[in-house]
Amino acid sequence: DDTVAHQLELYLLMSLQTCRATALSLEMFETDVQPVIDEYLTGLIREKDMLMDARPWANYWSDYRPMVQFCKHAQLPVVAANAPRRFVGAAGRRGPGALQEEWPSRAAGWLPPLPLPQPSAEYLTHLFHDAAFLSEASREQLGISLGAVGGSLLGRDAGAVQASTGGGLPAGKGSGEASGGGGGCPYIGFLRPG
Repeated sequence: DDTVAHQLELYLLMSLQTCRATALSLEMFETDVQPVIDEYLTGLIREKDMLMDARPWANYWSDYRPMVQFCKHAQLPVVAANAPRRFVGAAGRRGPGALQEEWPSRAAGWLPPLPLPQPSAEYLTHLFHDAAFLSEASREQLGISLGAVGGSLLGRDAGAVQASTGGGLPAGKGSGEASGGGGGCPYIGFLRPG
């Protein structure tokens, strides 16, 4: 992590909140600790108690605390944005279907809407250019074979990847268009309805 980058994030947060509704979304906090974060922000519990229950990353004090404190002072929401580790681990070990098939329905509140969308063509292209992903062990862990997505994707364009994977992007949405003004994240297939 880069402390200077986190200071810049704090500056941006402070600037944004002066001109629009703002919230701080932190991957560091898992969704199941949202009530704990809210209790801290409203002054119901001490920071020490929040940290004990919220499982923050080791660099909370140096990199994230200033932003959380600013939000508390300015009465801005802090969103616990990451899926709980136990669900991520289960999906990694048994596949994403395990979250729907094996988990009690009350767990759904801690997860994004299921089933998870297929990765977009841009994301797959990006992923297959990563040497670490190309190792057989990492593909096996994720349950992906290069053959399952039409052979080696290196050097292929997003359209070819989209055709070989069955999509991930709506018709007419190409590289960059999904993120340019439309919102969402084209890499993982989350697009705002437009």
